[in-house]
Amino acid sequence: MPDQPHPVRILAALELRPHTWTRVGPRSIEHADLRVRLTCGITMVHIEHIVPDHAAVPIKAVPATRNRMAELMEDWLRKDQPDDSGLGSGDSP
Repeated sequence: MPDQPHPVRILAALELRPHTWTRVGPRSIEHADLRVRLTCGITMVHIEHIVPDHAAVPIKAVPATRNRMAELMEDWLRKDQPDDSGLGSGDSP
């Protein structure tokens, strides 16, 4: 099984290349190249290394790294939500 990516590398991908992440659930995103899934739970971010034909393996990270990932994920997930207001960008209320 390949080595797990370091949490700092995962955080860098989230900070510097947010467009490389894909939403896979209401509170989860994945990075195909890093083979990582982030799931934003109620109180923390869960980090998993994804390897085909193997169970996902948790990746440990220090609390400060997890907290920053949670902030970035919340922002990313919020921006990825479709606009359900019924107004287009050029419409006025």
